[in-house]
Amino acid sequence: KLGKCARAVDGPLTDVRSHYLHSQSSAVEAMIDQPPAWRPTLLRDRLDAAVRRRDELWKALPADMTAPKSKTLVSLIDEVDRRRGQQAA
Repeated sequence: KLGKCARAVDGPLTDVRSHYLHSQSSAVEAMIDQPPAWRPTLLRDRLDAAVRRRDELWKALPADMTAPKSKTLVSLIDEVDRRRGQQAA
């Protein structure tokens, strides 16, 4: 664990972005070990799986709770698709 994630139990809550980066470091390392042409697809697949997990969690929320507003994962997927489209052109 790194940074605030290592110094406090609530570290992931106080620094969400850094925690996300720390938690994904092994997946990114594995992706970098793959051929460059495969990386966009691997990233897209990983992000799609994260969206599916998030959506399943949100479905499990009690009826009186609303899901938090979040566009980060979808924005990342859109950016990956945009860059893949540029490379194909």
